[in-house]
Amino acid sequence: MRLSTKLALYNTGIRLLGMGIAGWFWPAPLTWVYVAGAAAILGLAYLVDLRYTYFLLRPLRVLISRKLRIIQDPSYFDYSPLPTTTTDLKLLNQHINDLMRQLNVRFECEKAFTAYASHELLTPITVLRNRFDNLITNSQTPSQVAIRLVESQQTLLQLSNIVQKLLRLARIENHQYEKNEQVSIRSVVLEVLQDLEDRIALKNVSVDLDFKEDILVAEGNHSLLYTMLSNLIRNAIRYNSREGRLMLTQALTGNQATLSITDTGPGMTADQITTLKEYGRPPKATGKGNGIGLQLIRTIAAFHRIGLTVYSVAGQGTSIILTFEAI
Repeated sequence: MRLSTKLALYNTGIRLLGMGIAGWFWPAPLTWVYVAGAAAILGLAYLVDLRYTYFLLRPLRVLISRKLRIIQDPSYFDYSPLPTTTTDLKLLNQHINDLMRQLNVRFECEKAFTAYASHELLTPITVLRNRFDNLITNSQTPSQVAIRLVESQQTLLQLSNIVQKLLRLARIENHQYEKNEQVSIRSVVLEVLQDLEDRIALKNVSVDLDFKEDILVAEGNHSLLYTMLSNLIRNAIRYNSREGRLMLTQALTGNQATLSITDTGPGMTADQITTLKEYGRPPKATGKGNGIGLQLIRTIAAFHRIGLTVYSVAGQGTSIILTFEAI
């Protein structure tokens, strides 16, 4: 029940109680005319109270709907004054603005630190990789040492990939990418499948591609969408069964288009799905994932306003459903 309705009912109840007490001490017997008049007055008073309370609370509805409900990033918050003459609501709006300014400063510091740290980490990693390359190719390096150097170089490569993902996350959150391209999802999917041919062949996975119509992203970034789909399809191959199936299915429902990426791997339980959403990978998962890939996927999807849903049944496989706004 709305607050305005509750206040109007409360005021009407108080009036009804007052009229009841007055009627109790009324010297003359109550007639139906008196009762009907009192009911009419109460009904009119209720409507007036409801309308007036609704008018008084309008700035609060504006505060909730225009400022708080749609906010996704403190930098997008609307700090404009609230259209009201009520001192309490003005004070509430001022405190919320101050709180959001503080949050925005913290968010900007965190983004700047991530970008700076990621950028600074890349330099020593590159230097170490180059030194390892020189040592490995040096004929005077013993074979056992060269093997250890190769293993260390693979570790550095994983660390470099993590830093690259963190740097890309920071750039997306700092709005350094533009959405000025019309991107064909079918073309991106075919591009990803071509780049992952070796992985597909290694596990002998059969690919079923069902695109009745293409999905076009009117305002998109091809590089980011490629990264998102590449991560999703690569995971579907990695966690798939040997000689399993990878199904890429497009569907159009109303003004929305969906792309389903389904594998026939071991699937996940409800608890594993919860862990996946919280930490980026299910417990006891094979591979060397670190969870940053899923966060990158989520960030790119949110950047393009793409819905992301996970369905999985233990022993049957997993489906990732992407929901696009049709153009």
